[in-house]
Amino acid sequence: MDFEDMTDLQHDAPCWEQQAPEEALGNEAQRLARLMRLELPFTVSKRNETALTLYLVHHQPPTPFLRAVLSNDLVEAVRQGNREELADLPELITWIYRRAPMACWGTPERVRTWLQQ
Repeated sequence: MDFEDMTDLQHDAPCWEQQAPEEALGNEAQRLARLMRLELPFTVSKRNETALTLYLVHHQPPTPFLRAVLSNDLVEAVRQGNREELADLPELITWIYRRAPMACWGTPERVRTWLQQ
């Protein structure tokens, strides 16, 4: 994925604007787990995929790189990330923006709150 692919972010409806049938919604963990499986033709490293899944579904602390991404701290993400993680950055940002619940990303406070749940 390159930056030109990310321009379509403005045109795609984010997940919180999309409606799902009621029977498809279970408790939050089941819904997130199902969403992760459906939406991860996501070409990121296994480490980032696992860390994001554990964070979203089980509220476990993410890696320092992923925590910086989720907190919207680009400088810290670049500082913390290795070559593999940095290669995943555009894909991670796109997936988080389109599919992750707003309550779990965007600011350090939201990330802390999510981890305390």
